[in-house]
Amino acid sequence: LLLGYSTGAWELDANGQYVSGTSMLHSTDAGATSQAVPIKGYASLGGRVGYKIDNRFTVALSGMNITRATTQESPYPAIERQVYLTLTGHF
Repeated sequence: LLLGYSTGAWELDANGQYVSGTSMLHSTDAGATSQAVPIKGYASLGGRVGYKIDNRFTVALSGMNITRATTQESPYPAIERQVYLTLTGHF
């Protein structure tokens, strides 16, 4: 689900997803052997707030997985919460 709204120089976006549980293959020896590992389902939320400084530059604060410190998406290391401050220029 993705929602977006803009008014004047402001841009607001929110997104969410749900991934159902599954089993994934996991290998610890460069692929010689692998085993199925159950992975629980999870929900993830993200968002963005941007401000258009002028016709060329936009500054934004974005976040992914903002409701949890980590999310286990696979048998490998968990994905951490991520937050970005960006300045985008169009030339």
